[in-house]
Parts: sequence; C-alpha cells; structure tokens
Amino acid sequence: MNYQKANSERFKLAYKLAQTAGELIIAGRKNNSFEQSYKNHNELVTSIDQQVDDFLISELKSHFTEDQFLTEESYIPGQDEFDYTSPTWVIDPIDGTVNFALGHPQVAVSIAYVEKNEVQFGIVHCPFLNETFYAIKDEGAFLNQVPIKVSECDDLSNALVATGLPYDKSTIQNLLPNINTIITHARDIRRNGSAAIDLCWVACGRLQAYFETVQPWDMAAGTLIAKEAGAYTGHYGDQIQDSDLIPDLMSKQLLISVPTIHPQLQELLK
Repeated sequence: MNYQKANSERFKLAYKLAQTAGELIIAGRKNNSFEQSYKNHNELVTSIDQQVDDFLISELKSHFTEDQFLTEESYIPGQDEFDYTSPTWVIDPIDGTVNFALGHPQVAVSIAYVEKNEVQFGIVHCPFLNETFYAIKDEGAFLNQVPIKVSECDDLSNALVATGLPYDKSTIQNLLPNINTIITHARDIRRNGSAAIDLCWVACGRLQAYFETVQPWDMAAGTLIAKEAGAYTGHYGDQIQDSDLIPDLMSKQLLISVPTIHPQLQELLK
C-alpha cells in the first residue's frame, strides 16, 4: 500500500471514529453514567475518558496493527521514546474533561496522526457544538467541510487571546504576570478549558492568539489545523523543550497566533 493511500485510509477512519467517540461522550453525559477520579493528585479524569481512549486505540489497532499510540490515558511517564518516523497516533479522548463533567460545551476529541517526524493530519471533533475541525498537511484547514482561515488583526489591541490555567496551583503565580500583560495589551482574554478548541478557534477567527504550556496530545491536532489556516506557530519565553519530542509535538510555552501579532506576543510573554 502506498504512502498516500495508507494515509487517506487512516484519515477516513479517524474522522469516522471521532464522530463515534463524540456520540459516546454525549451519551455518557446524558445518562450521567460516568465515574470521576483524580490522577496526579489534582487532574480530573472520568470513566468516559478511559472508555473513549480504549475505543479509539482498539479500533485503530484493528486496522493498523503496527501503529504506535501516544494518548493521554495510556501514557506512562518515563516510558520508552517513540519513533516518530513510524506511524504514530497522538490522541486526547476528551480535551476539556472538567467542562465535560460539569456540563459545559467546550469538549473535544483530538486525534493527530504522525509519520516521518511530522503531524500529517489532525482532527478535532466538538460533539456538543456539532463542529468538526480538521487539516491535512499542505491541504488547508476545514470546519464541517468548509475551508477556514485565521482572521485579520493588525494590532494586539484588537486581539482576543486565550490561555489556560495549570492543574498544579503552585505554578499559577508564574503565569499571572503574563495574564496581566495580555489583559493590558490585548482586547481581552478567554479561558475556555480546552486547548484543542482554543487552537481551532484561532484557526477559524474566533480568537486571534493562544498561549499555554500543555501536553502533546492537547495540541498536536489543533496546532496543525491552526497552521494550515494561516496561523504562526511557535513558542515564547525560554522554556527548554523535551528533547525526545519532534518539533510538531513540542508543547511547552506554546504560542499560536495570527501572523501580524506573533512577534509582539513573543516579545511580551515571558
């Protein structure tokens, strides 16, 4: 099977599975049929997170038996490094778990496919918003099959900027100066609770920038979608990135924005 055909089959299957995963998420909330617990002492996880994670891995493995999987619920800190030249899925079964558990609509299934050391396609499905964002490398970005582009924004003072807050409350003090800076210089700031959705909202013009330190599964799909929609992708500050990650998965101090304000944001954020 040639490379293009294999990737096309992977994309079609992943797109379909994202919709089915969304149905599982909707049913889980509707039936109130999920348990809640905490990992790493303070990070909420539900039984639906694990159910969707297991479902996606099982279905993808049944079709592509040799592929690797880096997912939020299956990742074990310190596990062996991945070979990102080989087919690898980077998945967040529910990005926005707190939103899911408390009835908010900003919830997403995020699926990225990596090969040849690059994200080849990304899908972010938002079941409660009835929106599916996706991008294939070098083929543009789309929302519900319609092409999308970042908005025009000539100055940071006109920009709506999103960020997130860390689960580890002891690190919040390090973030507050940046939040204060953005509030001072931008139109306003938003905290949606889903990095994948924030990135897609930059892609379609609802936001003009997003900055945060996250995990690879939070940003792999959304970053490609934003990039294919015309956003600048990069980083701020001097945070050392994980050396075992490829550039497309380097998620510390992530900065995604419309091109015109990217230099200003890099200068302001520490």
